[in-house]
Amino acid sequence: MGEQVQRGVSIRLYLEEGVADGVVTARIPGWAAIVVHGPRSKWRELVNHSAAKRTGVYFLVGESEEGGNRAAYIGEGNVADRLADHHRKDKWDWEEVCFVTGDKHYLGKDISKYVESRLQDIVEKAGRVEMRRGQVSSKPDLPKQDEDVAEGCVDNIKLIPNGRNGPEAWKHVKTGQAFGDWDKDQASKGGAIS
Repeated sequence: MGEQVQRGVSIRLYLEEGVADGVVTARIPGWAAIVVHGPRSKWRELVNHSAAKRTGVYFLVGESEEGGNRAAYIGEGNVADRLADHHRKDKWDWEEVCFVTGDKHYLGKDISKYVESRLQDIVEKAGRVEMRRGQVSSKPDLPKQDEDVAEGCVDNIKLIPNGRNGPEAWKHVKTGQAFGDWDKDQASKGGAIS
């Protein structure tokens, strides 16, 4: 096997309402997943989005209940059902949501649980936002092929832009502090560290 060639990556952003602070979707060509982001004020549109009808991983981001700090919740499951539950039951006033779904062969339940666990660990280790936890997620043991798919999903999530085109929590998924020596290695190779 030869040396791996570093290639550019194209990310397609679509402003569904024509504005950056509405519902935004992101796709990486060749990746069997879609990323959808929007403010809580658009939760009805987000819950009814065709991509939300699938199993996936989602971020909720807002002020911590203690105030002053940012907080994030990372979960997995049928995204539409989970978002409706959070909207109805949460006392915490989260402000934005972002979710990643794919077809059941790419981002099924086990792979989603693995990605959820990895992202929770990354954000927690970065220590820049308060991690809100419901159930503590343990990373499932996956066959090597599925683990590689899950790690590829985590890598692609780190490529999606921050700010209005991705949740603030991703800034903490993508920080060098979260990855130790990985960040220096990837940065020297032109990797996605913001």
